[in-house]
Amino acid sequence: MNRKARNYGDVSRYVSNRQDFKHGSCSAVTYDGLAPYDMGRLDDEGRIAYKGMADYAARTHQAFYVVYSYATPVAWAVGDYVYHVEQKFSVTTSKQQSYFRVALKGDDFPVVSYFFEGIAT
Repeated sequence: MNRKARNYGDVSRYVSNRQDFKHGSCSAVTYDGLAPYDMGRLDDEGRIAYKGMADYAARTHQAFYVVYSYATPVAWAVGDYVYHVEQKFSVTTSKQQSYFRVALKGDDFPVVSYFFEGIAT
C-alpha cells in the first residue's frame, strides 16, 4: 500500500517502519525479488552499494526497501542492513537525507566484505 505522507513527521514514521509512501519529491518502495537498477544520479560508490544490496536481497530472498529523493535512491535497507548515501545533491535532498538517516536504523552494509568475502550464502 502506497501511503500519502502529509509532512516530514509522517515521512520519518513511514521510513522508521519501512513502509512505502509518497510525499512531494520523496518516496519509498519495497521490492520483493530483484529491484530495478535505475539509480538516478548516484555516483559510482552509491551505484556499487545499491547493486550489492539489491543482489544480497535477491540472493537471500529478503525485501529490499528503497527510499528515493526525486528519482534517485538515497537510502535503502535489507533485513538488519542499511545504507545511507553520502553523496551531496540539492538542498531539498540533503534535508530529506538527514531525516532518513535518523529514521532508517540498522547495521551498516559491509559493501567491501560483500563483494570480496561473500557475506551472502
